[in-house]
Amino acid sequence: MSHFFTTAVFIALLSGCSFAYSCRLNIGGPSPLFTKDFGSKTIVFRTHGSELVFENGETIQVYCNNGLRIERNYYADIFPTDRRAEFTCESMSIMYEGNATPFVKVSCSLEAALSFYESNRKLPKCKSFMSYALGVKLPAIGDFIKAAICYDLERLTLKYVTYIADHKKISIFNKLNANSELIVDLGQKVNNPNNYFNFINQNSLETSQNLEKFPFNSHEFHFESLLQGQPLNEELKDYADLFNTMWWRQLRQENWRYFLDALRERTLSAKYQVFMGTYGNITIPSTQPNCSSTKSEVVSVHNEDMVVQAPGYIWAYLKSLIPGESEEFVVIGHNSPYARNPSHTEFCTVDICDNIAWLRESNFGNLRRLPSLGYTFWCRPGEVAKVIDYFPLYDDNVESTTISRILQPFNMDVNERDFDLLFS
Repeated sequence: MSHFFTTAVFIALLSGCSFAYSCRLNIGGPSPLFTKDFGSKTIVFRTHGSELVFENGETIQVYCNNGLRIERNYYADIFPTDRRAEFTCESMSIMYEGNATPFVKVSCSLEAALSFYESNRKLPKCKSFMSYALGVKLPAIGDFIKAAICYDLERLTLKYVTYIADHKKISIFNKLNANSELIVDLGQKVNNPNNYFNFINQNSLETSQNLEKFPFNSHEFHFESLLQGQPLNEELKDYADLFNTMWWRQLRQENWRYFLDALRERTLSAKYQVFMGTYGNITIPSTQPNCSSTKSEVVSVHNEDMVVQAPGYIWAYLKSLIPGESEEFVVIGHNSPYARNPSHTEFCTVDICDNIAWLRESNFGNLRRLPSLGYTFWCRPGEVAKVIDYFPLYDDNVESTTISRILQPFNMDVNERDFDLLFS
């Protein structure tokens, strides 16, 4: 009998079965963050499913930013002030606070999984504005930061947001050393700005009196987050109003989406710090063909707290984080159906599209110059920094020559080559 049991366990281990010396921690939603020691490093991760399997003798730490919910043997305890719990697998039972428990299920409270902090460290070109960070403080590890924001609090305007574009779902820390890739830290915790300011979003726009004065079809422009990519957009949804901007629908749904698709594919083998922001504005087209008036009305909507202007451009600055690589460039999209003869000359002398193979060879590379899909081009960061004074280059010696740029209205024509490219 003993020989049979030993053989069965051996076969089970070889076949990948986990009943012999493992435990299953059940996960509810919202999912906590998990950490564990991994040799000399510590890894931070979220589970991909409804349970986490860990081995005999292994210890897992669980973190919830706004309180834990722990079910033991199907009886639920809620710990609103506890942010951390530790579970150890011992002979197929989960040890929690000295007690062995066959069944454990953990989840977080329904509040935001990330908190909003003012950073003690300033983001580049953000000295005149506020530097904020969205993240979680992990005891004995450091700051887990998902995104950083340069924000003009006086005008309730986002200057830019930065995050790490990386395919892997696990973050690796040196023990007792905070993550510093995004420069900022989790300094002073502040409440969600939504608690105090009446932000404009798509729902408020559609029910607003401004809609009667809005000169476009309501489907032409959308209020949507700059962070269009998943899963980041979902993780930061509690703070979505901070990132919302007025998108031209075609750019957002076509060429910008193709760009994000190419970036997602690229991050299977690479890693980038991404800065995203807007620039310029759009003016209402004149109904008079020979109008010589120099006064132009900027496309905007407003409420009692804020004014949102439709930006003329959406930009993304990508900087490689792979050691030994110096790849960096700026993708800029025309955010207006009224831009006359869209080109790159507002920002750079040469469109460097052919220098980045992974974009050049993608669908985005093939379609990016179609005005009807949102004309998009690539520039060197140093040239863009001479146009946008808050562009996040670290070199403060770059001379800023920012001027007010207005996109002139026109009736868009797409040439024969563009149609051939689109439908070929």
